[in-house]
Amino acid sequence: MADKPPHILVIEARFYDDISDELLRGAEKAIEEASATHERITVPGALENTGALAMAIEAMERGTRHFDVVV
Repeated sequence: MADKPPHILVIEARFYDDISDELLRGAEKAIEEASATHERITVPGALENTGALAMAIEAMERGTRHFDVVV
């Protein structure tokens, strides 16, 4: 049986839309090239990244989500 592809959580801060768009475009290209899957959480700025990460960790602990990598 083949291994499942990695599932990646992308936490995206949207403070500067033009920069965020390019970073997301590059991340999605790399994820696709790695044959991985991903979900995205969008937050208004960098300070909210830790809160989004904490919620993702709680979801994994509850067993409602699984992520192999967080970016």
